Amino acid sequence: MKTLVVFLSILFVSCSSYEPVKNKDLQNLNERLSGEFNANATNSDPVNPAIKLQELFKIQNRDSAISLKVNKNKELEIHFRKQNGVLGTTCFKGKFQKKYFKVFLEKKRIPFVPVYSITQVNKLKIGLDKKGRLIINNTINHSGMILMMAAGHSSDRQYVFNPSKN
Repeated sequence: MKTLVVFLSILFVSCSSYEPVKNKDLQNLNERLSGEFNANATNSDPVNPAIKLQELFKIQNRDSAISLKVNKNKELEIHFRKQNGVLGTTCFKGKFQKKYFKVFLEKKRIPFVPVYSITQVNKLKIGLDKKGRLIINNTINHSGMILMMAAGHSSDRQYVFNPSKN
């Protein structure tokens, strides 16, 4: 009986983990997305470690806040300070989809099934939740196949960035 109680207590006790923001908790962007956000993600757990906003967009700088906005050409503009102190801007083409602005950092597909295929996709879905936080879903799929041999990996992670107080 004692072992049963110990087993059940271990079974029902678990560590708390990060709960992702669901689509229903996001704002409707209506072709607008702008703001200044802290560079460090607020969510982290052993499976989903914290990351800097610059790392997602492959920008080399150490700012504590990054400014984002979607311009009239439907490009995501990222304003930041370069290593030498000069202001820099990077643009990414994308499109609005439902409650997100979707950007492909990498999109390469070579299908010649069943002989050969390669898929290299790095996609960011960017949205705002009702609290004004920046939500970025990063989907990566790198895989390939030659004849009947296949290999690869994929991941889908969500990062949350708070608005900057500056």
